[in-house]
Amino acid sequence: DPVVCCALGILYNKEAVMLGLLNKDLGEAFQHITSLKDVFEVDLVPNPEAHGGGDVQTSGLNVSIARFACPISQLPLNGVYKFVAIKATRAVVSDKAFKEVGSRDECPVTGQKIEGDEIVELAPENVDELRKVILAEKAANKKKSKKRKAVDEVKPKVSGMEAIARRMKVDVEKIEQARQSKEGSDVYKSLFAKPDKKYKNAGELLVAAPGSRSGRLPGV
Repeated sequence: DPVVCCALGILYNKEAVMLGLLNKDLGEAFQHITSLKDVFEVDLVPNPEAHGGGDVQTSGLNVSIARFACPISQLPLNGVYKFVAIKATRAVVSDKAFKEVGSRDECPVTGQKIEGDEIVELAPENVDELRKVILAEKAANKKKSKKRKAVDEVKPKVSGMEAIARRMKVDVEKIEQARQSKEGSDVYKSLFAKPDKKYKNAGELLVAAPGSRSGRLPGV
């Protein structure tokens, strides 16, 4: 099943997150996830030492081990070793391999250049502090969005004439003057009136259209 990671470095089953968002029943600890934009998919590499459901046979005893491991160092993803997830490449590698194999601005799995904010530490010790920061940022952005919406609502509405003038890139007063004059009125009406004449082909239509150049276009 697809696995996703949030900004706190917590891994989830993607389907479970989608259902939680749909039913609006994500727990309090996951209130920082308000849409699928708050998570990104990751590619987990199976641990070569794991068998079946994550158990390994050792001296006749079944010992539970990690199902996934670092694709470079083979260290198990078991909470003991530090791991990072890379948004741009979806890679999940041990922090040790990340430091030893390449620089911090390059994915050690794909070699792709990455930015610092694309690296997310999995299960960090300060997860509670990070959650507070994320929730505060979301609250601030929501407040800004409401304020921007309120400003847009009090802005004067553009009349139909002004909207037409803006699209045609002409002055409203000039349109009004043309509309009031007899000659201009005919021109004004021709911009919006449907032609009574039926045209035989596209060439005749282009020639007769208001504002078009006389004569046929090359190739028509």
